[in-house]
Amino acid sequence: MESGFKWLGDYEITADEVLGGIAPKANKLEQAKQMLRELAETSNAVQSNEIFDMAEEQGISKRTLENAKKELGIRARKINNSWYWELDKIKQI
Repeated sequence: MESGFKWLGDYEITADEVLGGIAPKANKLEQAKQMLRELAETSNAVQSNEIFDMAEEQGISKRTLENAKKELGIRARKINNSWYWELDKIKQI
């Protein structure tokens, strides 16, 4: 019998979180959506780079953030030479 465990695929949870009993980050999508909803309370549009940086600080991957963006119906718009996410029409899902 083998001892220990091994990863089978990509997971958004660290080994420390598994061993520490912290809830799996399958909920990172919900965390990403919540972050975007909170941003929408104070801003109509935020530069996409800022959003990616904020997500990274919270351990949210770019892919998860893009999925949250899609689910909330957020559109990106180019203003001058920068991309902004329009947060004023977020769907409350």
